[in-house]
Amino acid sequence: MADAKEQFYSDVSEADAEAAFSETRPLACNTHYSVIGPPGWAESAFDGRRVFLLCTEDKGVPPAWQRSLMEESGVEWKVVELKSGHSPFLSMPKETAEVVIRAVEGFRSADVLVASKQA
Repeated sequence: MADAKEQFYSDVSEADAEAAFSETRPLACNTHYSVIGPPGWAESAFDGRRVFLLCTEDKGVPPAWQRSLMEESGVEWKVVELKSGHSPFLSMPKETAEVVIRAVEGFRSADVLVASKQA
């Protein structure tokens, strides 16, 4: 599991990485094979409001893989890049929070636009 620590917490202080890693648990194998329904973000109500936080230094899910996941989703994403590893909420909490706040504000703006078009 030492490799997992490097993949998930590569740009986090050693103390924070240790604390986070001590809480990390392996996924059950069946999570990779379980049948699930369609993801909520695939609904057309999210058109123009999907935000993907792409971590450019991610060693767990490299940027090329992140981009392919977005492409394979078949929907449009607003991409926000952070020069961070897999856990930007630990290594860049302020910047990560700003991305989330802007995304929520974008949702609110889109809701206002939708409501005004329906009126």
